[in-house]
Amino acid sequence: MKIPLRDAGAISIGIELVVSVIIGLVAGAWLDRRFATGPWLTLVGIIVGSAAGFRSLIKYGQRAQARAEREEQQDAANAATAKEPSKTTDPSNDPDASSSEPTAPRD
Repeated sequence: MKIPLRDAGAISIGIELVVSVIIGLVAGAWLDRRFATGPWLTLVGIIVGSAAGFRSLIKYGQRAQARAEREEQQDAANAATAKEPSKTTDPSNDPDASSSEPTAPRD
């Protein structure tokens, strides 16, 4: 099963959020054992890990929004060019076009 690139980005940001919280938890627990500070550094580690994960989530959301806006602008530009009439005109329909045939004077 192949995962589309957009879905892969969403999956990776979810994994990044979880991993950053786990790293903060483990680092805080290690510091608590090292300095005998109780649960305080573990809590700080969880908060810092959560902040880092949410920062990544926000950046991903901003990139996704910018990508969506670019695609929307491209779609609008493509729709506008599809609606424009052709630049080439048929000389028989153009009253200002000079014809190569001589015309007889009108009475």
